Parts: sequence; C-alpha cells; structure tokens
Amino acid sequence: MAAGVDQLTDRERDVLRLLLAGHTAKSAAAELDLSVHTINDYLREARKKLGVSSSREAARILGEHETSPPQNRPQAAPENLAPQQMGMGAASIAANTPMPSATPAGRRALPWIIGGIVMLTAAIAAALFFASAGGSDTGQMQAEQQQLENTVGENAVAEEAAREWLALIDAGKYSQSWAEAGPMFKSVVTADSWTAQAEPVRAPLGKVVDRQLSSVKSSTTLPGMPEGNYRMIVFNTDFATAGKASETVVMNKERGQWGVIGYFIR
Repeated sequence: MAAGVDQLTDRERDVLRLLLAGHTAKSAAAELDLSVHTINDYLREARKKLGVSSSREAARILGEHETSPPQNRPQAAPENLAPQQMGMGAASIAANTPMPSATPAGRRALPWIIGGIVMLTAAIAAALFFASAGGSDTGQMQAEQQQLENTVGENAVAEEAAREWLALIDAGKYSQSWAEAGPMFKSVVTADSWTAQAEPVRAPLGKVVDRQLSSVKSSTTLPGMPEGNYRMIVFNTDFATAGKASETVVMNKERGQWGVIGYFIR
C-alpha cells in the first residue's frame, strides 16, 4: 500500500487531506478553487492507486502513512496533546507529575487539564481525525454526504453546549460548571475539588477577549473509554492577561445530552 501512496500526486494528497479535515467534495473544491468534477477526478485516481473503493478509506491510508515514522527509523513516542498532569479522577497517572503553576509566570498560555478522564494523546487525535473523512462515488457520496450533514448538525449542538459551559468558567461559576458537566466528569471529581482546582488556574489568565472555533473532530471511540458519541472541540482564545491560547473541550453525548468530560488549555 505504501507504493500506492508514493504514486499519489501532490494535488491528490491535498484533496485527501481535506477529506481528513472534514471537508466534502464540494467544500474541498471551494477550498482549492477547483470544480467538484475535478475534485472527484482526483479522488477517483487516488482510490485507483491505493486499490480501494472508498475515498474515506483512501484518506485514512494517506493519513496513517503520513503520521507513521519511516520504516528504518526508530518510532518516536507519540506527542501528547495535553500536559502530563491529569485532572481529578486520574491521580494514579499523575502521581509522579508535578502540578502546574497557578500563575502564567511569563508564558502566554498556561498548560493545564482539569476534570479530564483520559490522556488526550496522539492516538485520540488520530481517531478523531480519521472519523471526519467524506466520499465521492455518486451513490456512496450521497449517503456519506447525508452522514456528514447529520454530523455537522450534531457538531453545532455540541459546540453550543461547550460554549455555554465555558461561559460558566469565564464567569467564575465553577460549582455550576461542575453541575452542568457530563456524568463521566462528575463521577471522577467532586464539586468542591473541581472549584479548588479550577479557580486558582483559570483566574490568572484574565477575561476572555475573543474565542473563535478552530475545529471539531468526532469519534465513536477514545482510548480507554467505552464506545460512545464524542467530540473534541478546539477554540482559539485570547485572554486579557495570558494572551493567545488553545482551549480543547471534550464532549460526550449521554442520555441525549452533550456534556463535558474533559477540558484543557495550552
């Protein structure tokens, strides 16, 4: 399969990468300033070279190829997307890791994670990354397009729930943010512990000047977690004191409602 990947042109790779990022053939065409017909031609050639019938599978193969180390090079340890300090409910993992300072101490963004249940490693990012690809065959593309539209709708609901929860954090309403988090979150940290951990870390960052959505990735599985309906929502946020930072809110849909199960900022 590696030989097939090596045969891909730069443009075919560009289109597959856009599918991995959640684009459809139509939005990929707009992104690259090409026609949908041309995009489908690139996808058709890519599928042929990779020996698969699905554009989703072709995108997954390219993603795995580009994120794996060369065959003759020792594999490096995966890069953590979160600091090594875990939140409440994961003391066994964090026992040997120093607590982060509650003060930015000259850094523009303070890395921290509170209330998280699992370590957000590259494995999680990959699972979320590959789950958002689309297709291009006429019949298959229509089905996948409908699936993507449903996903987009769920993404919007999850994003709104995440923003409402973050607004409580912004206002210093930590007890209420605990009450409105997901059941998984509340099962690993008490309201008092959450407030005691969150307040001294969040307050020094200052007020939110601006918060813009960066990305939403979906998955039905996360390492160490039961199968479910997950979203990893990333915001680019400007804080009055700490400056620019990246906030990630991990959401899970339980009992028909989106709830926060993890949060970190860096």
